[in-house]
Amino acid sequence: MTYQPIENYGMIGDMHTVALVGTDGSIDWLCVPDFDSPSVFAAILDDGKGGRFKIAPEGDEVACRQFYWPETNVLITRFLGPHGAAELADFMPAGRAVSGNRHRLQLIRRVTAVRGILRFRMECRPAFNYARDAHTATLTVGGATLTSSSLMLGLATEQPLETIDGAVVSRFTLSEGEAAVFVLRHLSPELGCGISMSVDEAEELFRRTIEFWQRWIAQSRYAGRWREMVHRSALALKLLTYEPTGAIVAAPTCRKALAAGVTGITATPGSGIQHSPSMPSCVSVSPRRPNNSCALWALSAKSQVRAGRCRSCMESMGGST
Repeated sequence: MTYQPIENYGMIGDMHTVALVGTDGSIDWLCVPDFDSPSVFAAILDDGKGGRFKIAPEGDEVACRQFYWPETNVLITRFLGPHGAAELADFMPAGRAVSGNRHRLQLIRRVTAVRGILRFRMECRPAFNYARDAHTATLTVGGATLTSSSLMLGLATEQPLETIDGAVVSRFTLSEGEAAVFVLRHLSPELGCGISMSVDEAEELFRRTIEFWQRWIAQSRYAGRWREMVHRSALALKLLTYEPTGAIVAAPTCRKALAAGVTGITATPGSGIQHSPSMPSCVSVSPRRPNNSCALWALSAKSQVRAGRCRSCMESMGGST
């Protein structure tokens, strides 16, 4: 099993749930539809069977760099290979002005060739309910559906797809200036995979999502020397805020993972991930209670969330925050 250092993950979300995205283009943690729902992708806990959603150039000689679009929670991952360069934008449209009055998960991944010609591989391999529930992957017009006994997801794209052992896979080539879009949606049974999204439609949602976050952070009155870090901290906390109640969850991972028998995560920045059943990364409270609040353990100098621990969890284990 191979695990990335915890500082290699950025976080995107829509104030209902969050996804952790590695610098290799792999979403290794996502719960649907809410923060405290069972996981769909959990490769951060089990690389073999936890499930992931990965988009990356093929080949081993690819350098990666990750950062947030300025003053937003839109995550950009850049790939630099011997035959060209590409940029992956990951985001979830947030706020009622973008997603409408009725919330439904919509995770958008847009990969663009910036230079040269690159061949990509996309793999969406869910593992529903902490990898305990079986699922079926079915190709449909404009995408695929991923269905378990309790949850249905749609993967919409204009790229060719195939199913391999329960995963949806696509191999495609992009030349300079070309882009491919993949949209993962939470579906009801009658919706199929959802309507495929064009590059222009993805660009419009990208722009509106950027405007949403930049308008929100523009309300900050702090103008001191630590402005970038303060704003990144505020944006991270906003991502961990459950929009219907205003509650702040302890961390992207939740206590239901522990109840399901999933090991916890501990990490010191720079040391990588360690899995321990006796020390969870957090013991989060329900986001549905509006009076709950926790503190983030650390924010990285790279302006990405490195880890989260709630104060009560650390104090109960005799540690410090």
